[in-house]
Amino acid sequence: MKHTWWIACLVLSLLSAFSAPAEALDLSATLHFIDEPDLVLHEAFTLRLKHYNVVHEGEPVAEEYYVGYIDDTGLVRKLLHKETYWKPSTSFEEKVIIRKTSDGYYYEILSILLGKEYSRDHHHYRLDKDGFTITTQRKFLSEEIIQLNGAAEKITTKTITYMHDNGYLWQSDYKRAKIEDNQYFEHYYTQNENMWDNIIYSDNTISLYYGYDQDTNKPLLKYKYLFSYTKDLTTGEIHGTLDDWLWNIQALFGGPEKWKRNPMEIEVHVKSNLHAQDMHVNILNQQIIPRSEYLIPFIYGLRVDYQ
Repeated sequence: MKHTWWIACLVLSLLSAFSAPAEALDLSATLHFIDEPDLVLHEAFTLRLKHYNVVHEGEPVAEEYYVGYIDDTGLVRKLLHKETYWKPSTSFEEKVIIRKTSDGYYYEILSILLGKEYSRDHHHYRLDKDGFTITTQRKFLSEEIIQLNGAAEKITTKTITYMHDNGYLWQSDYKRAKIEDNQYFEHYYTQNENMWDNIIYSDNTISLYYGYDQDTNKPLLKYKYLFSYTKDLTTGEIHGTLDDWLWNIQALFGGPEKWKRNPMEIEVHVKSNLHAQDMHVNILNQQIIPRSEYLIPFIYGLRVDYQ
């Protein structure tokens, strides 16, 4: 009888071992990191965003704060990342290091949703002469989020291809970006289920759009962020503040534009030249920097009008 019990336990143990899902290998464990003992970093920018309740005006909801440091090539290699929330009252702070690998760069960053830790995102940028591929391993940080996503982690890839003709900068799996007449402009060239808003920069204004006006075939703008900039003539440092954040309610339904002013604060402080001589570095920075849409003119060296 004892032997029967022991055999049954052994069988159950083996079945459990074979049926249990193997713990996924951390993305960083597959990479070869390069030591850089002489790496020198320079503070390049700070970016602060403060969000308010759109119903109860004047009531703060959350604040994001980023400080970016670049190396001698102009590539962002370190980020200080802090987020503060009023309800629930909590804050998160981390230092993000962009590490050099044998084939590109790697970093990890915390993703926050509604004041709670959502995931830790592992990003590997594998570079070649034609562009780079971003592999992201998103590890969800609570049982509730795991159940919501149906898995403990999610792995995605995104390919950026350099472009050199007619003002085009790059293309991803479904959109392209170009610079023309001091304007930065993104547009879709194919449909994709994971499409995000496109970015336009023109005349001190960042605009976001998704679709097109059916009558004019022009971008149907959803948001406009109007900035004022000043420049210190001694240090060359640039300060930017958000004057207005406007939301076109009709972008959800079509029809004529109907703009509504929303409460928000954005401050930009550019301390070092973010526009690298190598355009490939600028394209990398746009992908690496969180909220990089508010730094577009400085990443790509576009003209801004100073007060």
